[in-house]
Parts: sequence; C-alpha cells; structure tokens
Amino acid sequence: MRCEDSFVALAFVSLDDTDDYYELADFFVADRFRGQGLGDRFAQDVILRFQGKWKLNQVKTNARAIAFWRRVIGNLADYDEAPLQRDDGIDRIEQRFVIP
Repeated sequence: MRCEDSFVALAFVSLDDTDDYYELADFFVADRFRGQGLGDRFAQDVILRFQGKWKLNQVKTNARAIAFWRRVIGNLADYDEAPLQRDDGIDRIEQRFVIP
C-alpha cells in the first residue's frame, strides 16, 4: 500500500494447502502511519480480496497484535479463537474465520 508517494504497508497472503486456509504470512505497517486507522483498513481490504477460510495467529505475549487482529477480524466475521503451539515452542493465539 502506498500513500502520497510513501510506502505505508505490505501484506503477504499464502494458502496452506494442507487445510485450504488463507494465512497472512507477513503484515507490516510503517511506524509513521500507525495509529491512524490505515492498518485496519489495509488489513480488511487484503482479507476481503480472498474469499474462503482464514487463519491468523499472534504470539501470545503480543497484546497489541492480538487486540489489532481481534478488532479487524471482528469487523468482518465471527471467529473462533484457540491457543496454538508450533514446533518453535512459542505460545500463540489463533483465530479462524470464513469470508463468504
């Protein structure tokens, strides 16, 4: 995403072919554009481009990221949330939802 010739945000969406869920493999908003609602709008725009099943996760100790994604997803769909443990041993929170 660009705004007035400045780089604002980027997202990388992948499809997990083991369960056919879309995931955000990477999501970034430049520091100077945070807190202005641009990240929320960009995240929603990205998610809405890919209809189907989604799963997102955040490190369990990253309260800011968890709050951000709960807000973004909550404005788009109902979601289920559960703890997630990956092979790296880092506790995470995962949200799953569907965009029709």
